Order: sequence, then structure tokens, then C-alpha cells
Amino acid sequence: MTIGVSGVAGEVSIASSQVSSNARDNAGSGERGARAKDSRFLRHVHYFRAFAIVCILFAHLWDLPAGSEHRSALYSTRQLLFHSSTMYFLFISGFLFTHLSANFNAVRYYKTKLLYVLLPYTLFSTLVFVVKHPGAISSGDPSWLGGLAQTLWHGTAVGSYWYVPFVAVLFLVSPLLLRIPPKPFRWLCTLASPLPLLGTRTGDMTPPQFMYFFPVYLLGCLAATDYPAFVRFVRTHRWSLVGAVVLSSTVIAALHTRSYYIGWINVTESSFYVQKISVCCLVLGALRRWEKHDIPLLGTIATYSFALYFTHPLVGCLAVRSLMYRAVPDVPVLLWIASFVFVLLLLAGDLALCALARRALGRWSRYVIGA
Repeated sequence: MTIGVSGVAGEVSIASSQVSSNARDNAGSGERGARAKDSRFLRHVHYFRAFAIVCILFAHLWDLPAGSEHRSALYSTRQLLFHSSTMYFLFISGFLFTHLSANFNAVRYYKTKLLYVLLPYTLFSTLVFVVKHPGAISSGDPSWLGGLAQTLWHGTAVGSYWYVPFVAVLFLVSPLLLRIPPKPFRWLCTLASPLPLLGTRTGDMTPPQFMYFFPVYLLGCLAATDYPAFVRFVRTHRWSLVGAVVLSSTVIAALHTRSYYIGWINVTESSFYVQKISVCCLVLGALRRWEKHDIPLLGTIATYSFALYFTHPLVGCLAVRSLMYRAVPDVPVLLWIASFVFVLLLLAGDLALCALARRALGRWSRYVIGA
């Protein structure tokens, strides 16, 4: 199984090598760093953000009631399909950073990330912290500030918030990527792309965590430097990418989605990397067909993607989902169907609440909910 995963993963390294080669061959000799040549709005890339956040919501909210005999089966299915969907967000974040870098302004960039990402994150995390520790705060002991600082740094207010402090570090270093000359940037992406095959995901702010996820961000940056070359690669190798998805998914399923180590290499997380990058390429390729089609629902979900990320753990908390299940008979088939439908209902409800908040808050909404 390990040999199979390694062989499939070669497609990822080949992709980075071929795309970067085309990008650098087409780059002008006077180009200062790795930047996109065309920064026009790409509707299908916007739609990909909707795909990413829907996958993330399913990864976090799709579940069966406690005590259900089929809960472990659904958990395995959810893990197989949606675990590490954050990679979709990372890839597209790297892509958009480079795609929109033609007129890059560092001060404006940092200000935008601070006000529209980190400020809403801080507000929501503080709210959750206050709800969880009311006694510590009301006691007047200032030591709770240290607990809040730890919560913000590690992203532990709710489970999914780990991503924000992690990506904040990427925000901090991203402008440096634009200063790397094209050829060294190519080598950086090519050499970094196999690192996630080590499966070093830890779920916390650690160097192994960055080793696992940062190359995904770099691949997104790389794809944007010459997007037509990336599109040609996906079109030419689409069946290899489909094979990569099938093989990596087979390995994950055979391991029952549990962590399996060979030495200190986590084969399961390695396989998820191959699976998610391959799916990322295939979905982007498929969505290009809708480039000229205005699909309001996808556009709206994409626009509210960060707001949905901040709010979905609260809107879809365990108490809410438990209340929803009270209306469902204890019949396995009905529970499975209901579990899927409930995620869609929570998405719709969360989207409606975000839209109402945006209307109520006006121009301040981006500072509060990120949209």
C-alpha cells in the first residue's frame, strides 16, 4: 500500500514541476518574483471556495446521534470523503494570493487580513471563551487573560478554529514569496510538494503541522503563476488524477481511516494529501466549464465562506443537532438520510443568519463576521 501511495503521489510532484517549468519559461527576464500574469476575476475559482466550505461543513457537522449503532460507520465515511478538506481552502488561498499579486501592496494586504480575518476570529473566540469560563472572568482574577491568549494562539475555542492562527502565519510570510525569483520559487515548490507525504499533521501550531500544510499553499501559489499551464496539465493528466483519487481512497478505506504508521510516516495522512490535491485539480478543471455561468447559490456560499467558517461550529453545535434528531425515528436508513439533510439545513440556516448579520451590520460586517 505504501508503494502505491508513493507512486500516486508522484503525480503531485510532477504537476508542480511541469507547471512551474512552464511558468518560468514564460516569465519575462525582468520579472522580480513569482507573480500571476493575469489577475482578472475567475468565476470558477470563486465557486471552488463554495465547494471548499461545503466540504468543511460536512467534515465537522455530518454525524449521527450518540449511541447510534451506525455512528462509527458514518464517521469512517465522513473521514474518507471530507477529512483534511482544509487543504482546499489552503490551495485556493495560495492561488488567490498569487493571482491577485500584480499590484501587491503589503500594508493593504496586512490590514485586510488583520481586520477581515483575525479580528472576527478574535471576536468569536473570545465569545466562546467567555461562555465556557464565566466563573474565571467574573472572579476578577486577571489570569483568565493568559487562558484567552493560549486559546487564540492555538485556535482551541472550537475545534475548527485551529486553521486561523495557522493561516495567520502564512499571511505573515506570504509577501516574502513574491520576492523570490522565478527559478528558486520553482525549486521551492517542487521540493516542498512531497513533504506532506510524511503525514506529519499534528493539529496544533507545530513545525510538523507546517511541513504538512504549507506545501499545499505553495502549490496553489504555483498554479496561479501560469494558470493556463496548470489547466493543460489537469486536462492532460485527468485520468491519472482520477486514478490517484481512487487509489489513495482505497488505501484510506483499507486502513479504516485510522492513523497507520510505517516507522514515523503516517500513511493515512499521506494518503489524504494525495486524495485532496488530486480532487482539488479535478474539481477546478470541472468548474471551469461554468466560468461563464452565473450560479447565484454557489456565488453566495463562496462570498460568505469565511463567515460560514467562523459561525458554523456555533450554529451547528451538538445541542442544535441533538434537538434536530428528536424529530427523526430511530430507523437506520432514516437517520442516515436525515444526517445528510441536516448538514444542508444547517448550511442554509447559517447562510441566512450571515446574510441577516451582514445587512444589520452594514459596512461593519466584515470586521465582525468576515463577510
